[in-house]
Amino acid sequence: MATPSPTDLGLLQRVYRTSLLVGGLVALLLCTTANGKWVVNYALGVLVSLSFIKVTELFVTQTFRAAGEVKLRRRWAVPLMVGKWAVLVAGLYFLTRLRYFDGALLAAGIATPHVVFTLKALGITLQSHQAGDRAKGRIRTRP
Repeated sequence: MATPSPTDLGLLQRVYRTSLLVGGLVALLLCTTANGKWVVNYALGVLVSLSFIKVTELFVTQTFRAAGEVKLRRRWAVPLMVGKWAVLVAGLYFLTRLRYFDGALLAAGIATPHVVFTLKALGITLQSHQAGDRAKGRIRTRP
């Protein structure tokens, strides 16, 4: 198995932490509106999105292995991937039944971890290009 690059190590954990931080700050801003409906929908969107990413991470790491690695038990991987949708549908059902559903803020909450991931990937790309340019002598460092 190939050794992962240092930038790949811990990337998803950093995405989880940053998404929770950003989600918490936005939820605090929404609390100032005194509208609990907005806070609940946004927070549920962030938590659902993070749980989907975590379940997908578990599925991929437990299902796909290199040729020389030990095979793991994978009986729970497929039900977990299907079960995440049941949790989302149940959450949407209860929000709708309680007349607490706000699609725009739920969608914003779901999009938050994806935006964080995209920005982190963009930052890694820019850093690697800058390091490559510095190695080629295109960018001079200050003495």
